[in-house]
Amino acid sequence: MKRNWMMIVLGLLCATTAQAQWRNGEVTVRTNGNVFESGDKVKVELLALEKIDEPFYAQVIYAYTETVEEKETDDKGETKTTYKQVERQRKRDASPVIELLDKYQSFVLDDRFHFGDVTPAGGYEIRVCIFNPYTKVLMTVLRTCIKHSNPEAAQVSQAGCDTYLRSFKRYNNSKFLTFDGWFRQSSNYVAVLMQGGRVVTHLRVGAYTSGSDELNLSGQELEGLTGKTFDVLIHDFQRGISSTLSRVTLPVGN
Repeated sequence: MKRNWMMIVLGLLCATTAQAQWRNGEVTVRTNGNVFESGDKVKVELLALEKIDEPFYAQVIYAYTETVEEKETDDKGETKTTYKQVERQRKRDASPVIELLDKYQSFVLDDRFHFGDVTPAGGYEIRVCIFNPYTKVLMTVLRTCIKHSNPEAAQVSQAGCDTYLRSFKRYNNSKFLTFDGWFRQSSNYVAVLMQGGRVVTHLRVGAYTSGSDELNLSGQELEGLTGKTFDVLIHDFQRGISSTLSRVTLPVGN
């Protein structure tokens, strides 16, 4: 009985510590891109921006909306057809307990989600639910947004994503780059540039918006990176929302 009580107390202490870590934005969600077509596969990973030495486990949920047709018959026998948006979810099994993540270590949570020809086009929110393994309490939900666009479909809209890194936009100088997308102007972002699964640059400051459709990266850490190809990840560490732009070649300025 005493041992069981101690385990409960330990679990609560771990939950308190881990919650502080999640709120500080020390873990983010990385994907293998943000625009997918039919036949493409999504890979979802956790990336630790600092050492996480408290155990946890995670569950991935893919959420998207579908248009549903509803028919109602009135008192006169006339049928009226209406359409509404309904959220659909695909849940993956929970991960094993993760005891430790070193700084810049990643952990693959899911790589089995494929887009098919009949998969609805539009925005998909990937939710990574983080649980305490002792109490099973949900500690936080990390989020990222991706798009599925069939070749025949029109360009997908913003579709509710307020943090979405769409493309490289402008070379200002070797230490000042601008990206295009959708961003929350009141958010505080950090940026990570990765190559071959390895973190090359981590900008803790110097990632800031200049409007809702522009994000600037500025800092000495960018010196010497132009002309090379990276995966670029931005992370709103206060809200736990991220976006990954894969295989971006940073142009060399004039």
